[in-house]
Amino acid sequence: MIVVIITMVMIEFATRSYAEDNTKKGMYSQSQLYLEAVKNPLSFKLSLREYLERESEIWGVDPNLAVRIVQCESGFKPYAQNSISSAYGLFQFLDSSWDRVQTQLNKQLDRKDPYDQIEAGLFWLKKYGTSPWNASKSCWL
Repeated sequence: MIVVIITMVMIEFATRSYAEDNTKKGMYSQSQLYLEAVKNPLSFKLSLREYLERESEIWGVDPNLAVRIVQCESGFKPYAQNSISSAYGLFQFLDSSWDRVQTQLNKQLDRKDPYDQIEAGLFWLKKYGTSPWNASKSCWL
């Protein structure tokens, strides 16, 4: 039951921003992405990685560094939650850091949306560097 619910949430995200972006370019239809996510939930992880790599280049951040940090911090699990802090998501943002990013970007971000997590993470990397992720530096260096 839990696997079904998680898969449905993954499908929702896979067919949302990424699909909207790529249907505009004629790459995928939403139904194609939906069917792919049902057949292979790992494609969701791949689409997040592709999105992260593309957005990294737009933000002027090393895509390999961003991918390594996300892999070390959350294993590309957008719902990863630290059991002893408020760290959450792909980049493991603390509540205070998340609020700071929203203020500086002057926009409301959905903390549970992996695409917003990527935007926040890349903004932080571009503006402040890697210091929040120093605890896992041996993993991503």
